Amino acid sequence: MADDMMRSEHYRRLAEHYDDNLNYNLQLVRRFVERIQGVLRLDCADLVADIGCGTGLYTKELAELVGLVHPVLCIDSSPEMLEQLPRSPNLQGLVATAEQVASRAVKLPVDRFDAIIIQGAIHHMERQGEIIRGLSDLLAPAGRLLIVTSPTINQPLFRAAVQRFQELQQDSESIRHFMATAGLSARVELVDFEIVIPKVRYLSMVKSRYMSVLSGFSDAEIDEGIREIDLRFPEEVLTYTDTSALIVGVTN
Repeated sequence: MADDMMRSEHYRRLAEHYDDNLNYNLQLVRRFVERIQGVLRLDCADLVADIGCGTGLYTKELAELVGLVHPVLCIDSSPEMLEQLPRSPNLQGLVATAEQVASRAVKLPVDRFDAIIIQGAIHHMERQGEIIRGLSDLLAPAGRLLIVTSPTINQPLFRAAVQRFQELQQDSESIRHFMATAGLSARVELVDFEIVIPKVRYLSMVKSRYMSVLSGFSDAEIDEGIREIDLRFPEEVLTYTDTSALIVGVTN
């Protein structure tokens, strides 16, 4: 319960400036969305739900890329995040948790989805196997469940944050196993992107706790971490590889 309250407060504070942490490289957002489409192979008539959508930055890009004719159901437990959704007929917000959706504890606008996406949020969820099984029951024939995680961390973070990330590291193979147990044909695809970002911009993102793993650090610890990053990485422009695991399950 305390962890849930901490995350809720973290995203409440982050919501207003969340997109600022991503807008430094909209080309990267576009490239990542193209990889998601390469895995999901969405049709313009597909019904799509995005669980843990945040402010909808990636969701809006995906809807426009595919030319979806039905609005994407943007689901997030943070009302403050959903308030930042772009004003677009392509997006429909719903305040709910993945658990509520999977157990059908909330009313959904449709009975079945052609694709359900969870990007960068599965590590916050308890009873992952139950959630994945419940979401698989919401898929239409040939429906796809896509879960995106970060299996490794290459960002130039301070050591304590890296250690905490490793403790919470999500095992993509366990997610694939949960999908298979739920009756989905599942596979894992690793995607690498080179990130080039001015250090001053990156440090401001750390200051704003742009990653949820930073939410548990105090202001003093964040300030000390920023000093550590500045000393360990003296270059003015930071370059690193960001790795994501795309785990997709398809109904048989």
